[in-house]
Amino acid sequence: NPMVWPKMSKTDFIRMNAMNDAEDTAPTELLEEIYDSIVKEEIKMKDDTAALGKSSRQKPEAEERGRLVSILNLALPKRKPATDAKSESEAIIKQTQAIFRNQGAKRGVFYTSHQIELVRPMVEAVGWPLLATFSVTMEEGDNKPRVILCMEGFRAG
Repeated sequence: NPMVWPKMSKTDFIRMNAMNDAEDTAPTELLEEIYDSIVKEEIKMKDDTAALGKSSRQKPEAEERGRLVSILNLALPKRKPATDAKSESEAIIKQTQAIFRNQGAKRGVFYTSHQIELVRPMVEAVGWPLLATFSVTMEEGDNKPRVILCMEGFRAG
């Protein structure tokens, strides 16, 4: 995302995903491979290619300062006004809403992964929040179709 600076390094990624218990931690080689695949096949929205050109034209001294700040683990005040970040966020929200409106009643797009070992961490990450969402929705109980969908979610979970 061009709004995120500085980008996460491979060592930061490994440190963030390492557990306290050595048995629960994925092997370092696997984490490095996942990081490399994320960097190589970055997820982008269709209009991000134009925005990427703007952010990649940063001044070399700004890049150097960013590296120095991340090395020293310092926090410098942002030079970019909050209104710029807010307008970028609003633009992303409007773009997302336009995509949803244009899709209308179309079904979602599903992608097939060729790396089956990535499924388990994804399911572990979203499994409990999904079950919590299903249970909260069922507590309301006013809408029978929603309750039926939640029951299907529990059955699949």
